[in-house]
Amino acid sequence: MRSKLWLFLTFVLVLPLVLQSNPALAAVNAPQDVKLTYGFVQDSADTQLLTAVVYPNISSEDAILSTAVFTFLLPAGTQTSPSIPEAPASAAFTDITGIWTVQKVTPALYASVGFDAADLQGRDVYQAVLSPGSATPALVADQAVSLFSFRLPNDCIGVGIEVLANDSAIQQALLASIGANFNNQMSMSVDGTPAMDQYAGNHVSGANLSCPGGTEISNTYYLPLVQQ
Repeated sequence: MRSKLWLFLTFVLVLPLVLQSNPALAAVNAPQDVKLTYGFVQDSADTQLLTAVVYPNISSEDAILSTAVFTFLLPAGTQTSPSIPEAPASAAFTDITGIWTVQKVTPALYASVGFDAADLQGRDVYQAVLSPGSATPALVADQAVSLFSFRLPNDCIGVGIEVLANDSAIQQALLASIGANFNNQMSMSVDGTPAMDQYAGNHVSGANLSCPGGTEISNTYYLPLVQQ
């Protein structure tokens, strides 16, 4: 039990320590009004294909992504393609912009280290972390920048696909139980400004989707979405 707990805590505590080690990457107010919002795009011709995206509210040819965390929720037991193992192991989806490392916390794993599986409300929690400085996207205001993609199975049903809402019930439960912050974050330098966290919430389009063969889901665990 203790060895599993140590491995689990190593996984969830690495990212906060990295961000704290470089104050320039911490969450501070941007010197310009840059807002970045997260969502998913579902292929209309192939509804099992999902692409994680970020929407900027500005245009720029000089943008560098320094760090980013994209956390989302799937119904527990959903098998994605590419597949992601339980933490502390990691894998990758199909990278589009930047290099992303993905890990997964399941209710079973969470319970195995002594916590209440009900805290995760029937979801597997996926955390995708960007390799620092691996992306230099061109930004067009209100146009999605594709980050990574994956496929869902035919039997994805239930609570659906959700981008984690910062400070939501699941995030707060993870923070209280293991001291790890799963909140979304994206530090970006735009037009030569210092890199800083400019994540501003979840986009009105695609922050929560139904499974391809499932039912509509509730917005119960969402903070108000940022309007563009």
